[in-house]
Amino acid sequence: MREGVIYGLSNEDYHNDEAISSTSVKAISVSPANLYFNPFKGSKSAQIGTAIHAALLEPEVFETDFILEPEIKTRASKEYKELAKTYNADNILINGEVETITPMIESARMNTDFMDYMAAKEKSEVSMFATCPITGLSLIMNAKT
Repeated sequence: MREGVIYGLSNEDYHNDEAISSTSVKAISVSPANLYFNPFKGSKSAQIGTAIHAALLEPEVFETDFILEPEIKTRASKEYKELAKTYNADNILINGEVETITPMIESARMNTDFMDYMAAKEKSEVSMFATCPITGLSLIMNAKT
């Protein structure tokens, strides 16, 4: 990605960029081995955050990429395993996860100030790319909602 400030970069493009993110910088600040042996794979909390992000900023992505299954109680269930054969398991939200995100999304949508901010196309989220003058590494930072 080119250096500078970029408005409206999709979450997918942000995460697919090869630049080093703040998460990786924090991990390597402990030690290079920490980053190498413990690459960030995302947590359930991060996946829930990604779902909320998509619902509010990329509703078309939320509609097509996320599966909400409040009736499925566990990932060990036959129903979940069948869904996971077809869909990205990270994007299948079950029981308590659906109960967590649904009121958060509804609450955000009821806040008129927040929704006005979200309606400011390409201004509600900003990605910044830079090259470290010391190491020459490409860096990425996202000012997220």
